[in-house]
Amino acid sequence: MVLLQQVIDAAHMPVTAAGGIYDGRGYAAALAMRSSGLQARTRLILTEECDVRPLCKQSLLDIEPGGNLLLHIDLAYIHAVSNSMTSSLGELPPRESKSMSTSMTIRSSQTYREGNIDNALVIAWECAGAIKYILPAGDVIEMIAVGGERILKAIANRVW
Repeated sequence: MVLLQQVIDAAHMPVTAAGGIYDGRGYAAALAMRSSGLQARTRLILTEECDVRPLCKQSLLDIEPGGNLLLHIDLAYIHAVSNSMTSSLGELPPRESKSMSTSMTIRSSQTYREGNIDNALVIAWECAGAIKYILPAGDVIEMIAVGGERILKAIANRVW
């Protein structure tokens, strides 16, 4: 949220909020910071319509709150499911990290198609530990929108 505020203040274009947004509270927070939209990647992977293998979806559902890993790969930080792939990252010499991250990106896309979750990078933001059900995508969008609007109306009606 701190980075989002800084980017919105500095950017001279629409900014989309992403990372950990899975319900109306995240939507309301993003709108309150003047975000132009939001990305709910992990939440939308866990929908009935998403063409991700059931085993991969289940690995995301099984994460406990705070149970994913924060990894530094190349110039980015990502959250991922703990598995054979992520446990081997600490053993890589620094000069191999770039080629390894390219390899992981390729295997990550294969993971979602094939369901091989042990040998690939399964990206799972912190909200994965809070999501416990696979729902229809339309229900997820409605839940996020209605929940966010309810929160914003409640805030608007309060006297501070």
